[in-house]
Amino acid sequence: MTTKKPTKKQPAKKSSSPSDRKLKLKKPQFRRIMRGPLFWIVLALLVVSVVGRISTSGDQFIKVETSTILAAISSDKVDSAIVIDKDQKIEVVLKSG
Repeated sequence: MTTKKPTKKQPAKKSSSPSDRKLKLKKPQFRRIMRGPLFWIVLALLVVSVVGRISTSGDQFIKVETSTILAAISSDKVDSAIVIDKDQKIEVVLKSG
C-alpha cells in the first residue's frame, strides 16, 4: 500500500494585469480629490467666473463723439442725459427703438 503525502492547496492566483491595478489606484484617488476642500473652492471660482461673464454681457457703456450725442439730443432720441463735470463725461440714456 502506498501512502500519499498530503499536499498543500495553493490559493488560486487572481489574474490581474498592470492596467487593472492602475484603474484600481486612480479611482480612489479621484474620489479623495473630490472630497477635499480645494476641489470645491476651484469649482466655485469657475462657476462665479462663468456667471460673471454671462451677466455682464448685457448693456454696456459705449464711447461716442460729442457731436453724435448732440445730434441724438436734437433729434429727440435721448431719454435722459447727465453731465459729469469733474470727469468731463456725458452719460446719455437713449429711448428704446
